[in-house]
Amino acid sequence: MKSLNFFISVMTLSVIAACSAQDATPVVAKSPDQAPFMATGMKIGEVTTDEAIVWVRLTATEERVDFGGPMPKVTYTDAESGEPYEVRRGRRPSNAVPSVEFPDGSSIDTIEGAVPGAMGIARVYYKPEGAGESKVTAWQKVDPIADFTTQFKLSSLLPDTQYLLKVEYGKVGYGATVYQDLKILKGGFRTAPAADTVKPVTFTVVTGQRYPDRDSEGGFKIYPEMMKLDLDFFVHTGDILYYDQLGKTRELANWHWQRIYSMEHLVDFHNNVPSYFIKDDHDTWMNDAWPPWKRTSWVISPSNRAWKYSLNRSQWERKPIEPSAGARTCRFGWSRAVISAAQTPWKTGPTRPSGGRNRWPGSSAPCRNPTRHSVS
Repeated sequence: MKSLNFFISVMTLSVIAACSAQDATPVVAKSPDQAPFMATGMKIGEVTTDEAIVWVRLTATEERVDFGGPMPKVTYTDAESGEPYEVRRGRRPSNAVPSVEFPDGSSIDTIEGAVPGAMGIARVYYKPEGAGESKVTAWQKVDPIADFTTQFKLSSLLPDTQYLLKVEYGKVGYGATVYQDLKILKGGFRTAPAADTVKPVTFTVVTGQRYPDRDSEGGFKIYPEMMKLDLDFFVHTGDILYYDQLGKTRELANWHWQRIYSMEHLVDFHNNVPSYFIKDDHDTWMNDAWPPWKRTSWVISPSNRAWKYSLNRSQWERKPIEPSAGARTCRFGWSRAVISAAQTPWKTGPTRPSGGRNRWPGSSAPCRNPTRHSVS
């Protein structure tokens, strides 16, 4: 699938809302005693009439490595001869073996856009806007295997209600319940209206979010423009990022998410707008990914299969969705706005006719990653 520029669809509907819905190695934070930050912000997702998920990641630095920082370089050699390959127009032979170099003494933590993670704890305060005392979740430690992330599921919420959020976070001190250097990150969201409510709903839809296509130092100018619409929710229909060129290790895959979601416009947006995320091929593994491919050129890993499942793990580590999330259908109102996603990680069974694109057996249509989504 070729990279697409942002496509935004803004719809106002009369609606009601009801919703039904490892090969990784832990990375050690640079200093266990260092107070963490939240340079990649929070994400709010899977919002229904009475539930929501808040995604949190703790970071070792307050800001990303700025634009103009070092960038990793990937070179390729022939798997049999060891001779170097010259990559032309992004094409890599199937038996090419990648090698990653970090220039000028840089590392995975010091290249452009890097935001290394940090150990710590977090909890979420939430309350309807204008209400008095907040409810609060239990403290949770972030998971170093999941790149120092954790998620909080909020329940028993009120429908069609603006909620204020505060993520309180810090480090664990001496003693299991002693927390130090606590900070606050604020955000908010609105729950879906109840099933017997008729009201307008405004949302936006985007796809094809390539890091090189950003149009400002804040990331993408479309994000602050979308915030001006006072959105009820946001949908990303996949290709959230592109692993193809540089996603050769688990650490570099993590870095792809760090550099996209540490840019100012995206942090501000996701702190305050609930989202529904769907994956596609480029953010699953590579263009038109499917299991029978045995291409050495895409990863540095003991096996392509193990690496593909490692990449698939990032689908819930990086988004406010539950690991078991499959098809979800969310209705907003009596006149419905439906978001549905029926996804499988990989294609199965396509064939490639001579000189043609991948096609499903018995079909003349080019095959894509089997993601299905609709907003109506």
